[in-house]
Amino acid sequence: VVMDSGDIISQRETAISDEDTLDTLYERMSYLGRDLLIDTLPSIINKTNTRTKQNLDDVTYGLNITKEEERINFSCSSINIHNQIRGLSSIPGAYCLLDGKILKVYGSKLTNIVSKKTPGTIEKIDKTGIYISTNDNLIQLIDIKIEGKKRCFVSDFINGIKVDEYLGKVLE
Repeated sequence: VVMDSGDIISQRETAISDEDTLDTLYERMSYLGRDLLIDTLPSIINKTNTRTKQNLDDVTYGLNITKEEERINFSCSSINIHNQIRGLSSIPGAYCLLDGKILKVYGSKLTNIVSKKTPGTIEKIDKTGIYISTNDNLIQLIDIKIEGKKRCFVSDFINGIKVDEYLGKVLE
């Protein structure tokens, strides 16, 4: 499916930070798009706009995301996992399995703590996050939803669990 092969009439840029998610970009781009349309529409209506042909080698294809692409593979690097979580937050959400239940992950942070265990292992839990081993560093999960429960920050989640029962478990 070709998404973006038409002429360019006008465009704007926005920086993408390491903290941006699908939701923050969507909101920011909705305002940029609105302003761009307001600025550009008069030249389209009175036919004074300019058009720039796109290089067909640079055409972007948009494919549907599969359920398997939503699933977190903790054998990847922590930066790749973090970017996957950001790119899927909040819809549809990245996920993994914890004790056979779907664990959606909506927010994470990178750490400089070197992983010591098998990728996917819960190495540490505290009020700031659930620390999971990857193929390089621990990744800190901060915003989650376990199947059958409400979405919450880990600081709230740990109030209802026995932390020791989760340490050492492997997320699939």
